[in-house]
Amino acid sequence: MERVVLDMAHPLAESPRTSFLQPSTISRETLYTVPNKHTGMLVVFILTNSDTVTRTMLVEYYDVSTTTYHTLFHKDVAGHDSVIFGEHGSVVLEAGDKLVLTATTANTITAIATVHETLDAGRN
Repeated sequence: MERVVLDMAHPLAESPRTSFLQPSTISRETLYTVPNKHTGMLVVFILTNSDTVTRTMLVEYYDVSTTTYHTLFHKDVAGHDSVIFGEHGSVVLEAGDKLVLTATTANTITAIATVHETLDAGRN
């Protein structure tokens, strides 16, 4: 089997990115935005609750081409527990699209997302 090494100078190079956010408000906050000339594939998403009681997080995908928010999941996380998503598929995001969080209580749930970004140098 041939070994392929991806280089960011390559027109279709891939690079994993991990983003962390603990919302400090109960309003929408952006966890991740796909860079220009890239496509992003969300491969894993983790919610961790540092509080002693159950807290809720709304996770949305913002489609920049239609200026529309789409709910990915609305999840209750038990106190001092974590939930992992991503075992059954992935979400593909285009340049400018966002992963957005809304917490029901500030400073209690941390979100961690790993996105594989693919550079397409020919994309506008």
